[in-house]
Amino acid sequence: MINDLYKPDLAMIPIGDCLGMGPREAVYAINKFLPNIKTVIPMHFGSFPVLTGTPEEFEKQLTESGSTVKMIHPKEFFGGAAFIKND
Repeated sequence: MINDLYKPDLAMIPIGDCLGMGPREAVYAINKFLPNIKTVIPMHFGSFPVLTGTPEEFEKQLTESGSTVKMIHPKEFFGGAAFIKND
């Protein structure tokens, strides 16, 4: 419905895996339901241990799917100001 009404070309999509989509499901959602997306920013990952999805896995899945969508790594978004580093 979002695509039909608004045709977004930028998406912020959860990739954490436990409480929503993981990287694989997020790529599927983009390719299947959001065909106008040109740029994506992954979110909702790594803030606590149960959120196991990573931007690296998401980018790998995106590439393997043959998608031409560009991913902006959260560390690059706003100079990384919104990124929570887990050591």
